[in-house]
Amino acid sequence: MRAFRILFRTSLLLMLSAGAATAQADLSAWPQVRMELMAIDAEGNPLPALPADAVFVNEGRRPHAIASLAPAPGPQSICILIDASDVMSDRLDPMLAKARRLLQRLPATDEVCLAHYSGALTIDQKLTADRSAAVNALAPITASGRARLRDAILQLSGYMRQSAQYRSRAIVLFSDGVDQHSAAGKDQWRLGMEAEGAPVVHLLCMPLGFGHAAWKQEDATKGSALHLVAPGGGLVYFPHTITEFDAMVDHLSDYLQARYVLTFTADNPARDGSERRINIFYGPAHREADVMLRAPTGYIAPAH
Repeated sequence: MRAFRILFRTSLLLMLSAGAATAQADLSAWPQVRMELMAIDAEGNPLPALPADAVFVNEGRRPHAIASLAPAPGPQSICILIDASDVMSDRLDPMLAKARRLLQRLPATDEVCLAHYSGALTIDQKLTADRSAAVNALAPITASGRARLRDAILQLSGYMRQSAQYRSRAIVLFSDGVDQHSAAGKDQWRLGMEAEGAPVVHLLCMPLGFGHAAWKQEDATKGSALHLVAPGGGLVYFPHTITEFDAMVDHLSDYLQARYVLTFTADNPARDGSERRINIFYGPAHREADVMLRAPTGYIAPAH
């Protein structure tokens, strides 16, 4: 088990290197900004206690203390997105099995939906509290078409912004993380995923094979995979064995339940619809080398 933990920690350090993190912006009390964040220990586990005076925000003028920090209350809205493009046809069955495992582990209070992409986005099961309906919706999915992952995630994000009943939102993508055909460019992608109410994206990578093949794929695709989660700052998992894949699915289900809500006042109160870049960090007195804050790096100010 210790060897697995070291390997798993290495994978976590890789997927945290994107620098962004879990959050959705809530601007309903503007110029107050509400976001979700997490703190992760050296083993990749959520930190159980995070004092408010340990966290600071820098929005370009000067660092300042946050207004409040508290555990995130209540359930979430979580959509599982299956990459069913033609290149994933040989890996579709194991992906569906891992998606089923995740659905069965999520709390019954969460609402869930299921979607797949095979040339176009299909929402197989709209957001529901009926977990069995989401599990049953996995069965008819077949693979075809080109992978346009950014396009699919933006479309699913739009659906969630309109239909999700909970402020805490996430998309869990099962894919190899490779996107070569999306119409959405990098700037359009980033701004779309920074919009108020957009979900954070987490990615579970399905390799061509396990063992050495999985390591080779991780080296080849990690840049593309990290790009997919960067705007919301989610996690990327690169399993190298089936056992690891199960453990990573379980880790993500636990991670999704351990969140903090952070509130701060925007430096610029103008309602100008501009992109605001931020840095949320530990204050010097609390900074620890083996603990990472998972916090957003930007949001879009309200336009009116």
